[in-house]
Amino acid sequence: MIAVVFLTASCLDNTVPLDGIDGSPNLVGFKSASKLAAVATDDLTHDTTVPVLITGPQFQNYNKDVTVTISVDPSSTAVEGVNFTLPSNTMVLGPSNNFSGLFPITILTQGISSPSDVTLVLNIDNASESDILVNGRLNKVAVKIQYLCFSALDLGHPYSNPDCVGNQATVTEISAGTYEVGDLPYLSAGGNPIPFEMTDVCGDLTIDTIVLGAYLVRGEGVVNADGSFTITYQLFNSTTPDSGVFFDFSNDPSTYMP
Repeated sequence: MIAVVFLTASCLDNTVPLDGIDGSPNLVGFKSASKLAAVATDDLTHDTTVPVLITGPQFQNYNKDVTVTISVDPSSTAVEGVNFTLPSNTMVLGPSNNFSGLFPITILTQGISSPSDVTLVLNIDNASESDILVNGRLNKVAVKIQYLCFSALDLGHPYSNPDCVGNQATVTEISAGTYEVGDLPYLSAGGNPIPFEMTDVCGDLTIDTIVLGAYLVRGEGVVNADGSFTITYQLFNSTTPDSGVFFDFSNDPSTYMP
């Protein structure tokens, strides 16, 4: 028994070398590498945002504002003045907003046919303070702009799904063709359902959303002729696909019945 106690203790060494952490650089980057922005082709303008933030061991010691410069990447298929406009190419992060903010994008729909989609790729070029570096992993965000047909999945009453917690899920329209579904199939958090967002583009469903503030969910599905919809998806270890797949339900369809 004594030998077992000593062996266990040796496996519980929780000392972690912290040298160098305090000297690590502060980084500015987008919160996620992708975003889905879906709009109806109603000849109006629609506003969306992408989160930008500064992280690192020392950024909270700053007592001054930091100006971040953002540009459109040449790989974008979205055209400025046709698909989008940017109210500004800079944003200010500082103590008043806890060094995080939302970069605004205006999406244009006049003269656009649906269904169709384009991608706006934005770069973070630099920060006004030389000791704040651009995050090499999150220096770009790809905003997929989807132009939608009419969609009506919000029926005002729950859908049933045997794969969900409680066997029922709410579907609430939060913008044209974009819905929050109250229950991610097969998974829960502490026994509670996990809400997620999806977009309906003329009957084709796309999931590209962050859940629980920390995990990326990507998937696809279809709206069926009887008014139900079926989805498959993957949940990743963090907010980007390169973090690796945590749960894979891409071959396990789940159907929500009205």
